[in-house]
Amino acid sequence: MANFENDFKKIIALSTLRQLGLIIIILRIGQRILAFYHLLTHAIFKSILFIAAGTIIHSINNNQDIRMLGNLNETIPFTIIRLIISNLALGGAPFFSGFYRKDLIMEYTYSNRNTNVLITILIIMSLILTITYSIRFTYYLFFNKTIKFYRYTFLKENYITNLSLIIIMLLRVSIGSLIN
Repeated sequence: MANFENDFKKIIALSTLRQLGLIIIILRIGQRILAFYHLLTHAIFKSILFIAAGTIIHSINNNQDIRMLGNLNETIPFTIIRLIISNLALGGAPFFSGFYRKDLIMEYTYSNRNTNVLITILIIMSLILTITYSIRFTYYLFFNKTIKFYRYTFLKENYITNLSLIIIMLLRVSIGSLIN
């Protein structure tokens, strides 16, 4: 449903439900530590994504339709940078924690002989669907040139929110490097 939804917050919430289902599958396979690692990294980057989405929604007069969000990188670049970094980490881009997390999940699924083929297919589909909604999300933020909603409103970034999210991201990077 996250791939077909147009509401900003619903896309993020529905993708969280998909990841919780993946955590339940990982727990069923018997990897408690891997499920906990997936939960922690997903929660931290998803919280950054929710805060950036809230900043964007608040900036464009509480409009939550992603079809109205073209070229926001021209007006609120720091918020969009945070959103893109979080989206890349959740999507599993190389050298982000999501890449290592998803690599561990796939490695254990392939190497475990007791894993059912259906479970393996469900895990692969869940990981692919996460990437597809991330690409769609990024397309509407950057490349949707049909509507520029911000032309009709006055947009500015909140510096307190920017500072708090920079601190959260720095803590996440330092803690993540210590864990890895």
